[in-house]
Amino acid sequence: MMENDASRAYPVLDVELLGKPIHKIRDDLTRLLSQSVPDITLHIQHWARISDLALEFKSISTVRCSETAPDYYSSNFCHQQQGLLRLSMTNSLLMALSDRFYGADIARKAEGIPSLSSSDKRLQQRIGALFAKVIAPEEMWSRTESQLAPGAGLQAQYTVTFGDHQGELWLELDATLIQTLIQELALTPTQPIKSRFDVALTQTPVHLTAILSRKTMPLDQVLSLKPDDILPIELLNQVPVTIGQEHLFNGRIAEQNGQLVLILQDSKEQQR
Repeated sequence: MMENDASRAYPVLDVELLGKPIHKIRDDLTRLLSQSVPDITLHIQHWARISDLALEFKSISTVRCSETAPDYYSSNFCHQQQGLLRLSMTNSLLMALSDRFYGADIARKAEGIPSLSSSDKRLQQRIGALFAKVIAPEEMWSRTESQLAPGAGLQAQYTVTFGDHQGELWLELDATLIQTLIQELALTPTQPIKSRFDVALTQTPVHLTAILSRKTMPLDQVLSLKPDDILPIELLNQVPVTIGQEHLFNGRIAEQNGQLVLILQDSKEQQR
């Protein structure tokens, strides 16, 4: 299948997640992550001694996760029930936060820096743990070098601003973690929807129609009909039985215990 710009801009959900409440997980995460912003902001302000730091939750959207590592250094966390969470941010933002956190005398610039230091990475892992425990208790997470499972996932985007610095921060959940959250929140119906639909369908009332007689008349005779007129009719030998426009059975008229009854003889399939 050829990939075009449209397919990259609007990723398609994996078959495993179709029909499952990924939208409910996204809505719940939107609420949790947006409500946690003040608490996370206070922690980072305290750690890095940055009183004017502002963390803004921008959005959460469906993305396609890749097995390859992102362009920026990422801190990955594995949920004990399976699934990975990944936090990453721009190098310039991480270095600026790290310089303030460790009290560096000279602020570094991202340009020309070959790699992040171990201290930078430890700070990002510490920040990542803050976000992870918003989604699940701290004891349910462990650090991992594994990459996110490929396929449909969710990505939350933040903007971090302090002083003259501004950068982006991303939080990603892979499809396995989404499925774990669906199960933990008991969002999957305990009874399959098909069986409930079948029960509801079989209990739906319908009108059964049987045509006992047909009569063909010239239009002038039809126009001359009036109340109390008597029309001679003959019962059909084969009576069609329908629901709406759907022909279900043929039957015949008979007498039983002094009243007329309709005896079903065959179905539409049997006539073929």
